[in-house]
Amino acid sequence: MREHMKDGFYELQQAGLTEYGAEIHRGAFLSMFGIERVTDNDLAMMQPKEIRQALQGEALAELAAAGYVRDQLLKEGKYFARTQDVYRVALPSENAEHAGRYLAQANRKQRKARLLLDSTPKQAEQVTDNTARRLARHRMQHDRMAERIGVQAAQ
Repeated sequence: MREHMKDGFYELQQAGLTEYGAEIHRGAFLSMFGIERVTDNDLAMMQPKEIRQALQGEALAELAAAGYVRDQLLKEGKYFARTQDVYRVALPSENAEHAGRYLAQANRKQRKARLLLDSTPKQAEQVTDNTARRLARHRMQHDRMAERIGVQAAQ
């Protein structure tokens, strides 16, 4: 599967579709990654359970391919997004907006993590296994992450 992803990404690069502002139609994207679309004719001959499985399989394969491309492009300072039936590499001027969304999501998750850690009963820390040590480690990791995000969000 991973090699297939690399091949699809290489094909995108060769076609110039990993450059800022590049757009690719969903059908072409799926084709580059060897993902077969389920046609209406195929669906007409399937039972409901088969239809669900076929559509879920296509969706999961597409998500995996788009996730792979997104991860590779993030390493190059590029954001990969889909709107309706078109995938697009965002312009550099749009990166701040996308980074802001990532930071907002991280902040929300940080608050939930802190609430969970702070609300964990103190009895859990008295257990004879390594629960107390794990909770302390998670609290330290949370604090370090909060510090990093706070610094980045202020910039």
